[in-house]
Amino acid sequence: MDAVSEKQSSNNLTNLLKNTDANWQMLMANVPNYIVITDRNGVIQFINYTVAGLDNETVYGTFIYDFAPEEQQYIITDAIERVLTTGNSTTYEIEGVGDQLQAAWYFVNVGPIKEDEKIVGLIFIATDVSERKHAQQLLETRVAQRTEELKQKNQELNQEITVRKQIENALRENERRYRTLAAMSPVGIFLNSANGECIYANERCEQLCGVPFEKLKSFEWVKFLHPDDRNQVLISWREAVNNKMPYKAEYRYLHPDNTVCWVLCETTPELDEHNNLHGHVGTLTDITKLRQIQAQVQQHQQELAHFSRITTIAEMASGFAHELNQPLTAIVHYVGGCLTRLKTSNITDDIITTMQQVAVLAERAGEIIHRLKNFLRNGDTQMQPMQVNTIIEETVALLEPEIIKLQINLSLKLTDNLPLVFVDRIHIIQAILNIAHNAIETMSTLPTKQRSLIIKTQLNPNNKIAISIRDNGPGIAANVIDKIFNPFFSTKENGMGMGLSISRRIIETHKGNIVFTNHSQNGCEFMLTLPIYREENDEHQINNLHH
Repeated sequence: MDAVSEKQSSNNLTNLLKNTDANWQMLMANVPNYIVITDRNGVIQFINYTVAGLDNETVYGTFIYDFAPEEQQYIITDAIERVLTTGNSTTYEIEGVGDQLQAAWYFVNVGPIKEDEKIVGLIFIATDVSERKHAQQLLETRVAQRTEELKQKNQELNQEITVRKQIENALRENERRYRTLAAMSPVGIFLNSANGECIYANERCEQLCGVPFEKLKSFEWVKFLHPDDRNQVLISWREAVNNKMPYKAEYRYLHPDNTVCWVLCETTPELDEHNNLHGHVGTLTDITKLRQIQAQVQQHQQELAHFSRITTIAEMASGFAHELNQPLTAIVHYVGGCLTRLKTSNITDDIITTMQQVAVLAERAGEIIHRLKNFLRNGDTQMQPMQVNTIIEETVALLEPEIIKLQINLSLKLTDNLPLVFVDRIHIIQAILNIAHNAIETMSTLPTKQRSLIIKTQLNPNNKIAISIRDNGPGIAANVIDKIFNPFFSTKENGMGMGLSISRRIIETHKGNIVFTNHSQNGCEFMLTLPIYREENDEHQINNLHH
């Protein structure tokens, strides 16, 4: 396009903006998106007030890509080139700065502005996807403002019959523009009636659900939920509708081609001044990639926890070697004595007794190896109801060689008949073992008679199971208290610094908590709390873990 044509195109765009009606200007000033209108070359002609507090006077006549980091300006220029070449809208994502000068990501839809089938300008509609909650609050404010405006217009309709047609036409135009914006939205938007039936869904909703709107109307959308999620979604959705509450949940749609789409569903109830429910306005956000990343992170965490168990056992290897050496050495001596007697054909009852002792010692060595094998297994999370005292006893069995080697005075104060906990047995053993192993190591420099380890279980006042692990070592230095749960931080010369970090992650994954206290009379106490087992809630928890 030559310079004269470019100038004429810019003049046409300027005239088009000046002639835009007041309702359009009001809509541009109130939408929650960032909207910028430029000429064909990307020179800004108009912005709405939401663009980082800027206004038309400040940025008019500047290039839109001047507001992007230099290394990302090509993303904007490429998008402009695609629109001018194809005449169609396009999208891109770009990193920028939010209103509070914090890092933010934006999803931008760029579309052509046409006059007489010619592109005279570009419209940029940007959504701050890093501040979704804040955007939702802005949307709710806008809906409330719009509701108040509609009330006022209804009053005007009753007072001024002569202007009814004009207002109706204005409302229809606003609705057309709203539907246009909804169609361009990067998230699914839907409306439900007061009883929870779907009465509207935009095109993005259709894409996320995998079927056209005609198959989503009423309660038909339920049929396309993943079978494993359907009952839970229906129960929680019905609860939100019946109680006129906002709704937020993550679940899956199963498309006709058997692909799965994870969505974050968020809704807000539409209530009148009498608290009557008229329906829900909701959004669907595609979180499939996020779920895939979370699954990969969980797999890495499991592998890291497995590696930590191997490392812990390696650190305790000398104790296990000592514990295994005793029965194996005795077996060798007993068998040697039996062979000597057999060679002399002097078979007596002593030989039978000796062989029985050999069997007992072999079983003891086998039990030690079996406990190690179970502890070192690597596999999926296996949640089940368990007695916490049973877990403590298994942990102590693993610690026994180290306790014997260092001559630790172990005291178990286990409360009987405690409620069950819903846990992965190996993970909880690992969490306790990491802490107890650290406690034993800190006491290795103390005189033998002063080495004391107390493990206690009880039901605390908050109706949770509490596990206390206390030693009488030197405690934790004041200058490292804030760091002990940090990954890769260790006070030991050759320590990996993962034990306490993994213990805390395990306990928090089980909806529990872990704290520690330095005691004035020496020693440190770690307190682990776990919620008691409730069948309905914990079955839902295990589903979330496996997803």
